[in-house]
Amino acid sequence: MNDGQRYLKAKADSEQEKAQMLRMEREELEGKLLRKDMLKACLTEMIQVTKNRLLSIPKRVAPVLVGVNDEREIQNKLFQEIESTLRGLSEEGF
Repeated sequence: MNDGQRYLKAKADSEQEKAQMLRMEREELEGKLLRKDMLKACLTEMIQVTKNRLLSIPKRVAPVLVGVNDEREIQNKLFQEIESTLRGLSEEGF
């Protein structure tokens, strides 16, 4: 490959890269493409909120279960609280 060919290839590669960057910028503006750092921040927040909500279940349920000896009743109450927590997260868009 001579100098002229190398130059033309480098120029073509550069133009292709610019076109790709423009496509990606357009897709980001259109909401079709998310930046990695933004996605990571959103996922981290979602996981943290979910974790906190699930970890709060025992504090809410324990007073209700004091003195309950029926295993099925305990399971049902725990299930209801978990389901309620997950439904709340879903309604909030998590």
